[in-house]
Amino acid sequence: MNHANDTADSIDQLFFGLMGSISHGVVALGASGIVSVVNQRAIELLGYGEGHQANDYLDEHYSSLFDKTPDISDMYQNLVLSGRRKEFDIPSLPNGPYELVVKCRSMMHGCLFLLEEKAGIHHGKNTANHDELTHLLNRKEFEQRLQKAFEQHQATNLESGVIFINIDHFKPVNDVAGHAAGDALLRRISTLIQSRIKPQDHAARMGGDEFCILIEDCPQHVCERVALSICDDIEKLSFHHDGRLFNVSASIGISTMSHEFSSSSEVLSAADAACRSAKLAGRNTVQILDKDHHLYNNAQNQSEWLDEINRSLTENRLLLARQKICSTSDHSLHHWEILVRMQGVGGRIISPGLFLPIAERYQLMPEIDRYVLGKVFEYCHVNGDDADHYAINLSAQTICQERFPAFVDALLEKYAIDTQRIMFEITESSALDNMETCLSTINYLRELGFEFALDDFGTGFSSFKNLQSIPVSYLKIDGAFVRGIESDDTLKAIVQSMQDIGAAMNLKTIAEFVETEAECRTLDQIGVDFVQGYYLHKPELIPIERYAESRNPMTSQAS
Repeated sequence: MNHANDTADSIDQLFFGLMGSISHGVVALGASGIVSVVNQRAIELLGYGEGHQANDYLDEHYSSLFDKTPDISDMYQNLVLSGRRKEFDIPSLPNGPYELVVKCRSMMHGCLFLLEEKAGIHHGKNTANHDELTHLLNRKEFEQRLQKAFEQHQATNLESGVIFINIDHFKPVNDVAGHAAGDALLRRISTLIQSRIKPQDHAARMGGDEFCILIEDCPQHVCERVALSICDDIEKLSFHHDGRLFNVSASIGISTMSHEFSSSSEVLSAADAACRSAKLAGRNTVQILDKDHHLYNNAQNQSEWLDEINRSLTENRLLLARQKICSTSDHSLHHWEILVRMQGVGGRIISPGLFLPIAERYQLMPEIDRYVLGKVFEYCHVNGDDADHYAINLSAQTICQERFPAFVDALLEKYAIDTQRIMFEITESSALDNMETCLSTINYLRELGFEFALDDFGTGFSSFKNLQSIPVSYLKIDGAFVRGIESDDTLKAIVQSMQDIGAAMNLKTIAEFVETEAECRTLDQIGVDFVQGYYLHKPELIPIERYAESRNPMTSQAS
């Protein structure tokens, strides 16, 4: 018996001696994700300093070993444990002083990981064609590959697709936690993206918080499935930094090559336009160009759209619409939300989804906001017998302008309306873009009698915490938490928590995008104060003669 134990000990010593002599890091996981083998070189490459021994991690869960390299954990979980792949490679993974090459291969009863430090000769080649931060393709290389794919499409009619991804609520991560946190988040997202595509697909970081994927020989429905998976993965990503939890999501647009496009740049622009439409539609969603490319044809020529927006401002062709916000219990009118539409050629009414993304991208939102504000003030002045209350959306570009309060003062001097009839809606992200200026503006306008609502509540990275610093009277619960709430216990619990927080802080709650009686009834049971959506009222245009005292009430005050 003692001889058997001595033999086993000798084998163990030999095995661990061999592991210690290997220049690569070696990790073996059992079928349940428990560490069965790890050498000291792996401990070093995974970012653990002196005092950490390989034996410390034996029989531990893989999440403990990969605590400092969450990219490896994410890909192992999303690819191998999910059964989607038996292997994966991470060709370049920055980790402290090291840049790692990681290879994972399935075994009979588990997984083997090989880790090595990336050779410098490869790094030089990588930086020429790849993004230095995420090690995805850079924009230049992606556009070159897209051009080759487009030429192949023209020659063979091979169907390929482009997926354009923009990260929602990314800026607050940089502003609050610092750029190091933002960089870490971008690396995590790049890993998630790679985990959802095949090795032959092309993923790139286009700059900032924008990514692109080119999938060759791929029908639209497959591109859609990939995009939806990425959208879902990013929404579920829990990003921790220095004890803080940040939640982000993605707005994604898809375009597929067809005879409608004359160049690869048009394909890319179409996907970009679809992505902006997804962001305007509420974020955390995927927009796809239909077979007739309506979205693309309406947004492809941005210079024409810029001219059209400017002409609409000067020619009084931005129209006001309004939608009721009603009591949840008896559906009585509480106030209206003001919406904006554009009147196009021949009187056609153009959806804001087609022009507001371009206005936002080219910094025209302050002019549009001022136009709308002037029209609403004028309406309240002209229709003195109308005592209704109105909510007006303010963009981040507007609320962060230091001279915006002076503009409001000028309108009040001109129209002398009751300020308590007006509420401004802002988003959490807009407040965080420039917190100091935003809070100064909010406090000044509140002293004048205006109220504020926090729009899209629950979709930001730290909505509950920020309620303490953003002085609002209403919380607008995002529609993502409302759709199907009557049959979803998780959504009920989330909305109930929002309602409880609002009640504790003496804030009224408004649920958006209520489309069914069942949703409305469930919200009433939870205690939500007000509801808004097609179930109660579809937006209606306000007749222009009711606010047409002057051609453009904001022109003289727009500077």
